[in-house]
Amino acid sequence: MGTPYHPIKNVGKRRFRRYMVASKFAGMPESWLAQAYRRSFMGVLTKRFDGIDGMRRMADVIARSTIGGGDETLAQAIVEAGTVIPLISGEAIIRAGGDDTDIYFIISGLVGIDVKGVRVNHRRAGDHVGEISAADPSQPRSADVVVVEDGVALRVPEGRIHELAKAKPEVWRRLLVEANKRLVQRNALVRPANEQPVIFIISSVEALETARAIQLALSHDSMLTTVWTDGVFRTSVYPVDSLAAAVEASDFAIAVLHGDDLVATRGTDALVPRDNVTFELGLFMGNLGRQRSILVEPRDGHVKLASDLRGLTTLSYRATGPGSIDSRIGPTVTEIRRHIAEVGVRR
Repeated sequence: MGTPYHPIKNVGKRRFRRYMVASKFAGMPESWLAQAYRRSFMGVLTKRFDGIDGMRRMADVIARSTIGGGDETLAQAIVEAGTVIPLISGEAIIRAGGDDTDIYFIISGLVGIDVKGVRVNHRRAGDHVGEISAADPSQPRSADVVVVEDGVALRVPEGRIHELAKAKPEVWRRLLVEANKRLVQRNALVRPANEQPVIFIISSVEALETARAIQLALSHDSMLTTVWTDGVFRTSVYPVDSLAAAVEASDFAIAVLHGDDLVATRGTDALVPRDNVTFELGLFMGNLGRQRSILVEPRDGHVKLASDLRGLTTLSYRATGPGSIDSRIGPTVTEIRRHIAEVGVRR
């Protein structure tokens, strides 16, 4: 067959497509081919920043950045100290835990900041990434920086940044200003802990009396208890959105289970909670965790639970008998109170 066409060495769209088809049958991974295709045309983008005019364009971008601070001389020095690299969509230029210390100035394109697989922010032209490790080389990288849109970056070694900062100490002040901005952005993503436990009580209409009895019994404790009927579901808001807001605000969920419906399962009839109660409990459990999701069920009520709910903190109470529901639910509320005090608010 001769030497196959190589897209990096010889750019040509039509020939490259034929190469992709032929190589597919040869068992070559398509992901590599797609990456090679992008790389073969990145030279067109990086070429804009070659030569004197290219350096001037990069210096203009950096001069407008926080570090540049409008200082054209400093911006030019940063450009001369760095290396132009292509930004390929999907590739990471920084990996969390890495020991590299280069700082990257984004000239064009877009990158995402990922912490433990979660996209927390973006950086675009005029921004820089990697400044923490550049300032303190002993610190490992704290996040992944993944390219979202193809572009170009200037990679500057940490040692050259230190040399420039010796001549222009204001570089460190500008880095500190930018670090403070990013700290504010990060703090906005952190959920503040509640001053006192916030509890959301789930129930069907049939079990509402029990739910309100639990709320009343906890009303003198240092905690905020809300039953689902307490204005949670507003007419102008979708129920799921209201539930999501309640989940975000809550530290604990208490689901009062009741044999609301009779279903046939495996040839026998069984009492099960209402579907919406099971759904809401699952929503809270998925976000708060098992330890913060409490089931309250009638003693000897024979309520059949989904197998996925096994392992949750389950408490029982006497649904019938002498005395009021307030007195019968009292021992159960004492257990709830102890559990909440032991686990505490979310942090």
